[in-house]
Amino acid sequence: MARLQTAFKTESGKDALTDGDSFFCKDNLFLVAEGVGGDYLGEMAKDAAYKGIPARFFNHLSKEHSPGAALVSALTEVNNEMLIERKKIGKKMAASVSVIYVSGKMMYFCHLGDSRIYCLQRGEIVQLTRDHTVGEEDSYAEMEGRDPRLLRALTDGLGIHEAPDIKVKTFALRDNDVILMTTEGLTRYLSNMQILKLSMKQNGVKKLGARLLEEAKRKGARDSMTLGVIRFKEFPVPVNRRVAAGTAMVVAVALLGGYAIRSGQKPVPQIDPKGRETLVLPEEKERKPQPQPKEKERKPQPSKPEEAVKGSAPTPKAAQQPEQNTRKEPSMDQEVHRFLREWKTAWENTAGSEANIAAFMAFYSDDFQSQGLNKDGWREEKADRNKKKQWIKIELRGITIGVPGSDNRLQVRFVQEYRSSNFSVSTNKSLLLKKGNSGWKIISETTFK
Repeated sequence: MARLQTAFKTESGKDALTDGDSFFCKDNLFLVAEGVGGDYLGEMAKDAAYKGIPARFFNHLSKEHSPGAALVSALTEVNNEMLIERKKIGKKMAASVSVIYVSGKMMYFCHLGDSRIYCLQRGEIVQLTRDHTVGEEDSYAEMEGRDPRLLRALTDGLGIHEAPDIKVKTFALRDNDVILMTTEGLTRYLSNMQILKLSMKQNGVKKLGARLLEEAKRKGARDSMTLGVIRFKEFPVPVNRRVAAGTAMVVAVALLGGYAIRSGQKPVPQIDPKGRETLVLPEEKERKPQPQPKEKERKPQPSKPEEAVKGSAPTPKAAQQPEQNTRKEPSMDQEVHRFLREWKTAWENTAGSEANIAAFMAFYSDDFQSQGLNKDGWREEKADRNKKKQWIKIELRGITIGVPGSDNRLQVRFVQEYRSSNFSVSTNKSLLLKKGNSGWKIISETTFK
C-alpha cells in the first residue's frame, strides 16, 4: 500500500448543539459524515452513517471483492435502516456523507449530500464531488432570489429517498496528491481558490487541516466542521510486477551479453497520466564489446541514433535536421489547444472574493469586443458576476480550429460545459483569436446554435 499521512478533526462550532460531524479513517477507508438538522435526529443520522457504513463495507468487500459494489451496498443498507427509523419516530432524519476507499493507486469515492471531496494536485485544486443541494441542482435558483437557506437544502442524502443516487467514481492517484474531505460548515466560508492558496502555504497535513479550520472560523463559521486531509507519499511497485520486470531484465541481460547496474540503484516506478505503473531502469553502462572478426558488422546501439553503423556510409546530418525541428516546434493546433487549456484554468480561478481576474484577462486582446463590451467592461462584468461564486469548473469538448487568414486570425469552436456553485449551462461557443508578438489573444467571444 501507499504510504499515507492523515489528519482528521471535528471542530465544534459556537452554535452547535451537538458534535454534529464525525469521521472514520482506518484500513484505507475514509468517511466524513454530517447530521442534518442540528438536533438529536441529526445526531442519530450521523451516527448511523459513520458507525454503520464501515462495517457493512468491509463485509461486502470480503464477499464481492469489488470496492465500488461494496460502497453501494453499504450506503444502501444504511439508508434503508434510516428510513425505517424515520417511520418509527414519525420525524425526518438525514445525513450528508462522503466516502473514499483506496486500493493501490486507485481511489474509489462516492457521496450523498453536500460533504465534499477535493484533490490538490500539482498546484491545482479539483472538486471531485457536486453538492446535492437546491442551489446546485437548480441552475436558476439564486437568480430567482430564493432564500439562501433554501439554496443549501439537500436534494439527496442518507435517509431522504428510498433509492438514493449513489454513484461510485474512480480517481487515479499520484505521488504527493492531497485529498481533502470536508463538511459544508467549512466550504460555506472558504472558496476553492482560498483552500488552494492556504494549502500552498502549509506542508504537513495536520498544519494544513488546522489552518483551514482556523480560517473558516475567522470568516464567521459557527457550526460544527469536520475536515480530513490525506497525503499519498509514494506507491511501491507491486510484487508480481517486480518479479515480471526482474525476469524480463535477466532475459535481456542474457541476450545482450551482460548488464551492469551501478551500486545502490534500483528500478524506479513511474506513474503515467492514466495511473498505470511502468518501470524505469537505471542507465546502462556501456557493454564491453566481445572480440569479433573485424569484417563483421556490429548492430548500432538504439540509444545513440546519431552513431553510424560500422562499415556503412555515415548518415548525412542534413537529413536528420528536419526531423529534429518537427519534434521541437509545436504545430499551430498544439499552440491553440495549449492556449485553450490555460485560458480555461485561468477562468476557473476567477471565483470568489480573492479571484485572479488579471490573469484571466491576460488572454484577451486590447481590441476585444463582445456583447457590446470592450476589454474593460468584460473585466468588470466577470469580476462582479464571479465574486459570489465558490467555484467554477469548465470543460471544452469537440474543439474545431479554423484556418488562419493573412491577418493571423482564426476561429475556434467548441461545446462549453460550464458549472459553478450556483449556475450550470452547456453552450456552443466561438472564439476569434489573433496571434501577435505575445502569442494568441481573444478578440471576440460569441455563442451559436
